[in-house]
Amino acid sequence: MKALSKAPRIKYRVYLSLTFESFKELRQNLVNILVRSGLFYSTLDLSSPSPESLENKLTDEMNNSDIVILLCKHSSEQLTPQGVPATQFEFEYAQKAGKPILAYFIDEEITSLTRPSSLEFKNEVSKILKYDYISNDYATITTHILGDILNLLASEENLDHWVRSDITGVEVDSVLEQKQKMDRNQLIIGSYIQRYERRLTGKDFNQLIGPLIDFGFRPNFTGQAYRFAVGHLPDTEILREGLSYEYFIDRFLIYENGIIYDRKLDLSWYLIRNQNFTWHAAIEWQKYLTSDAQSIVHSRTQSDRVGGKLASWRLPRIDELMTLLTDARNNETYIDPNVFPGEVHWLWSSTLTKSGEHAFYLEARLGQVLSDSISEVDPHRKGVILCHEGKAENVGRMRQLVAPPLHEDENAKQLKSANQSKRVFGVYLSALPNTYFTASQLAKTRQELSNVGYYISTYVDFGARRETDINVIRKEMEKVDYYLLIMDGSMRNRENILHTMNEIQSARSLAIPISVLHNLPPEELKGICEQLQLPLKEIGVPGLLRGQEYVVSDLVKALNNQQKSNPAPGWLKKNHFDTINRNIESINSAIHRFESCEEHLRTFMDHFDDNDLRTIFEGQGIITEKPEFGEHIQFVSKENPINRLSSNSKDLPILFAKIPNRFKLILRQDEDSVVEDRYLNLRWWTAARKNVSYDKALIFAQEVSDKEKELWRIPTINELATLATPTRGERKYMDEKVFPIGRWFWSSTCQGNEAFYIDFSNLRGAIGMDGILDNPLRRKSALLVSNVTVQEHSTNNSIKNQSTDVNIASGGNAAADLKTDGPVQSKVQIFLSYAHEDEKMVKDLYYQLSNAGFRPWMDKFDLIPGEDWRISIKKAIQDSDFVVACLSNASVKKRSYLQKEYKYALDIWQEKLVSDIYLIPARLDHCDLPDNLADFQSANLFEETGFAYLLRAIKTGIERRNS
Repeated sequence: MKALSKAPRIKYRVYLSLTFESFKELRQNLVNILVRSGLFYSTLDLSSPSPESLENKLTDEMNNSDIVILLCKHSSEQLTPQGVPATQFEFEYAQKAGKPILAYFIDEEITSLTRPSSLEFKNEVSKILKYDYISNDYATITTHILGDILNLLASEENLDHWVRSDITGVEVDSVLEQKQKMDRNQLIIGSYIQRYERRLTGKDFNQLIGPLIDFGFRPNFTGQAYRFAVGHLPDTEILREGLSYEYFIDRFLIYENGIIYDRKLDLSWYLIRNQNFTWHAAIEWQKYLTSDAQSIVHSRTQSDRVGGKLASWRLPRIDELMTLLTDARNNETYIDPNVFPGEVHWLWSSTLTKSGEHAFYLEARLGQVLSDSISEVDPHRKGVILCHEGKAENVGRMRQLVAPPLHEDENAKQLKSANQSKRVFGVYLSALPNTYFTASQLAKTRQELSNVGYYISTYVDFGARRETDINVIRKEMEKVDYYLLIMDGSMRNRENILHTMNEIQSARSLAIPISVLHNLPPEELKGICEQLQLPLKEIGVPGLLRGQEYVVSDLVKALNNQQKSNPAPGWLKKNHFDTINRNIESINSAIHRFESCEEHLRTFMDHFDDNDLRTIFEGQGIITEKPEFGEHIQFVSKENPINRLSSNSKDLPILFAKIPNRFKLILRQDEDSVVEDRYLNLRWWTAARKNVSYDKALIFAQEVSDKEKELWRIPTINELATLATPTRGERKYMDEKVFPIGRWFWSSTCQGNEAFYIDFSNLRGAIGMDGILDNPLRRKSALLVSNVTVQEHSTNNSIKNQSTDVNIASGGNAAADLKTDGPVQSKVQIFLSYAHEDEKMVKDLYYQLSNAGFRPWMDKFDLIPGEDWRISIKKAIQDSDFVVACLSNASVKKRSYLQKEYKYALDIWQEKLVSDIYLIPARLDHCDLPDNLADFQSANLFEETGFAYLLRAIKTGIERRNS
């Protein structure tokens, strides 16, 4: 999933001071001018919070605003539960929250305040006033305040504005769901891995567990797992970037006296804490400890000697020290502080440089190898770790490190919190003149919808001309999420119809959902919708206003319904926007690591044969085997009843079976193939053949059986149903490597005069029924099956190279719209001129024209071995009724035989009537036409209606020649 936009659109929100009746007209003037200025606003005029909830409501609204407008007056106003006037509470909270404040004394009588708290409030407000009392001319005040707002917005750089998101809450929930599933799998798999801690060899265990941790797993085994540096003796200093790492699990065992056994190097380590030495002093300390092991370690051990003998302690080599470095930093150091606690930052080694005047040491804070002087004159001091060969015995009990406790994923927690934050949704409200929307009603609508999380834009806000100003309407609609169309008797006005058509056109071009509210009789509603070219099926069931009464709740209900069916991103506070953006990237990265981990597990299981472990992984959806042939290993279970896929039982579960090596390729010749199915003990013949009627499919099966001398048949619906996969490929819910052609397939299962078929492009409701008569409009692909014991299939040329599937966008049943008689149509030859880079798309066009009943000519299929291809192509152009020049960016920019073909076709066109259609440019992508074809209208096959447009040209050309 993509993260949010890096350059989002922003809006600012202005909070208007709460005084219920005071300044009502002034606040309404301010609301109107804020809307026209493209700002959000917040005011509690109509929400009337209870005294108990007043403070919470005020603080919430101010937190979601960028600046606070304080309107102060002497008259009494609502008090908070603590007895503080609401305006005073707003001022004090805005100061505390660091919100910019614009304060105004509107009433001269403010000077008569005498209460101590009121006087203190007045004095504090006076400090931020730019001027004193403003006149009662509200138009002047409004203009003045707007100027102050715009100047403040221009000068303040760190306002926590609102951001236009490009991702919906539904999509965020989807990411969270994936993350939670991944976490659950990690924990479950981790708990099972513990069973294999002793069964696996050290090498296998490290290969399995180490990368799991690297990919984000938290296995529940007893101990620590890190990637440690691979040690080697350096010639010079080594920076961290030059190190390589390998995994080791539970590397260290720690004795209670602090001696550490290293299972990787078979060394015992002894850290001398809280003392730093010069290099020579470290050597002397090592000698002293070796000669007097009894006295040094006696107080910390249960025996007189370490390992029953005098231990040979020594200063480690630098390559041994290097292996203590981890690939990740922990508490300011790249050495595990749980193993080597204390201020371990610089550690001497016994390895000298070539000059012998410097020794290498380990810089643990930087994770690299450096060198320093060993001169006694030089006072440089480092810490010391000593080591000796082998494992210490009888020195007290050992303990293993315990893995750190699990903690809640902070990313997921923040993402969930941000996604639950308030969003503001934009609504374009079609409020035309002469409707029941008076100015006051529109203001009331704006206020009430604002209180429930919507902001409104209408044509009255931006002064669009009602006749033709579609650009202004479109610009305004770009800011909103929904279009709410209100229709009443005013729609009988022709000008209103034209204006509404402009709005509908803008909404459609921007893919903005349309909701309709009306109070019209059914027949009149239908007639107006026809004038507006607005099918009722496009807008669903329109909401019905209650008679002539205007009710805001109707609008809210319509918008809520639209929001449920078409979730919109809306506007978010910037801090929430940043949180979602940051965490989606983080969680997507974690999901990517999990997918990489799945690949690692598959690779691991290739050389480790343990069915129990394989079952554990696959039980959590991690497939450890790849199919020998194809992409999928989960298919519909053959025990599934037919209605599991039928459209009458969409809510029933679809059962899938895991079959890692179901298919084996026996034969592939171009797009024809024979595939062995080990699950059903069948063979499938996928024929690159035209779509056929049911009767033709039966004939095809018989023809193949006669040629192959074995019984081929159309599969039953249950056999076909097992081919459905749980995830969709590029075009269908079917393994496209095994069955690359076709999406709709006949079955042999009949009911009367109808047969079942499967539409693999739609898994739910995939099974349908269609007539089995030889109806050219009812054509499907045909897969054949054979129950014969699998033999190596001989390669032969009995399968004709034709295909079922088409990639070029078409108008669905466009071929059915061509009314030319079949016999005439079948004689129409169409030459396809193309460059070989576009062969696949042109082959699809070939099949489409063939399915439409024409006789296309393409060198891929119609040139015969041994022919002079230049002469054959020239003759085919002469004999063809139409030449379609298939053009793309790849073909028009290179020299090829394509240019010669359409230049020769141009010469033939010169001999035809001016009105004749003969040479048709067909663009396969957004390419420019060559100069000598620029005067010809092209068919754009990359558009949805492109193929239908091409058929129309051919049909028109045939009609003109026959007239």
